[in-house]
Amino acid sequence: MKIVAILLATMGMMTFGWIAAVFLQTSRPTASSQWIADAYALKTAAAQKIEGKKIVIVAGSTALFGIDSKKLEETYRLPVVNFGVNAGLLLPYVLLKSQSVLKRGDIVILPLEYHFYTYDGIPNAQMIDQIWSRDPSFFWKLSWKERLSMLWMTPISRLVDGFLAQGGSPMMCGPYGYKNLDERGDQTHTSEEEAKQWATDWEGLKKELPRRYGAVGNVDSLGWKWLRRYVAWAAQNGICLIVTPSTMMYDDSYWKDPEERRFYEGLKARIEALGVPFIGNPYSTMYGREMYFNTDFHLIDTGREVWTQQLINDLGSDISKWCIHG
Repeated sequence: MKIVAILLATMGMMTFGWIAAVFLQTSRPTASSQWIADAYALKTAAAQKIEGKKIVIVAGSTALFGIDSKKLEETYRLPVVNFGVNAGLLLPYVLLKSQSVLKRGDIVILPLEYHFYTYDGIPNAQMIDQIWSRDPSFFWKLSWKERLSMLWMTPISRLVDGFLAQGGSPMMCGPYGYKNLDERGDQTHTSEEEAKQWATDWEGLKKELPRRYGAVGNVDSLGWKWLRRYVAWAAQNGICLIVTPSTMMYDDSYWKDPEERRFYEGLKARIEALGVPFIGNPYSTMYGREMYFNTDFHLIDTGREVWTQQLINDLGSDISKWCIHG
């Protein structure tokens, strides 16, 4: 019994020490989270500068690279902010971060990346890094499963980075960074010629394995609970939500595989069951290889214009008609 007690005490002390080490390095900017922090700072400033009603695009980097906010602004005669940054931050962070710039009467377009719908509460390195270094208060908004996973999955190397705190100054990371964002938060310098400078394997994307969201999609996953919570928050605050398809490189299996086809064809009913409209067809925003560059999600500028026009065609001339709330 004495040995067991010693083991338990030792484990308790080690657990306490680990948790203490994690929280002692929070709010210390890491270099790895810098470009994302810079992008959010620019987009937040753009949103807060708008006094009246606005349209805000909430998603990851597919929206960052893929939507022409100026064209939306001209079409709907409302200021537009592209709040898309990085889908690697995962669904809870993207949704919670957007709440800070939204106010009553705003319209939110959500072309969410498809892996957001399969989110199961397991954080990745980007989400962990960003929350610990930039938004530690978000930790307490997560479920117990997510909190325990964050504590368990934070590597020692990340703690070292936190204590070193080598971030803090604006920086570029390849094509990513504040210098390549315009005043609405859209990515710039993505012509085919410019994009090839950043693509490490321009031809390699043709060999990308198809995504398998249908195989892991679960209507009861934690991602859907986060979406329900976000919808309720928007309704309480008079904010209009409109969900649309994301963009990704087309693969025949997305149509021919029964499981994958059910996932894409079933999204509309699953979203509208939450009480918000889903406008568009996922297959209409899947394009060929020539539209993308360094990932099968990032459009070059010609692809951006195609997707933006498709979005406008789907939404119609009066975007407000889709507003159930707000």
